[in-house]
Amino acid sequence: MYMYSKLIFDYVACAILLIIIASLFVKQLYKSLADKIFMVINIIFLVASLADILMGFMYARLPITRGRQIVAYIFAYIYFTFRVSTIPVYTAYIYAISGTYYRLKNKFVRNIFYFPFYILAIIIFSNVINHKVFTISCETGYSRGPYMSILYGISMLYALFGTFYIITIKKYFTSEKWIALLSMYILLFASAIWQHINSRYLIEMFSSALSLLL
Repeated sequence: MYMYSKLIFDYVACAILLIIIASLFVKQLYKSLADKIFMVINIIFLVASLADILMGFMYARLPITRGRQIVAYIFAYIYFTFRVSTIPVYTAYIYAISGTYYRLKNKFVRNIFYFPFYILAIIIFSNVINHKVFTISCETGYSRGPYMSILYGISMLYALFGTFYIITIKKYFTSEKWIALLSMYILLFASAIWQHINSRYLIEMFSSALSLLL
């Protein structure tokens, strides 16, 4: 029962994201580059939220079988892969909606922009060998490893860059739109710090979904 209540924020996040995605299709807001990236962001958040929920179901009642452990690991890798991709994709959205996406078309700039994501992906999948990011035990369930702090750290660097970039291009937006775009990073910082300190409730996806409503 504890695990099911722990996932309540993921359930709400999925509901919010499904509503946003449905409204984008109904309003046909998927034609411009910015709209397409925004749609991708919502889909990425939704997949990550669903993977988080399904991973939790696999070890909701301990101990678990070897088969459930393997499935839980699969959902965990899906979750982390999609989760760490949200920040660079959202930052790309900022470039697109501000009309400055052309800057990412430079190969050198693009490689620098996505380099931290490549590092994040390597760290995540190195867990298959070293189990330093997380472990899922048949007896004790999910637990974080020492490399989890590295994932949070690199993600925060992306968020800091995005925050700085939004500040420098404020002139491209109305005050209301600028604050709404900035809120994504503000909520990200707040939820990431909370989640890192207290893992009792999984609020990262919920806060991310809320930011997309603004």
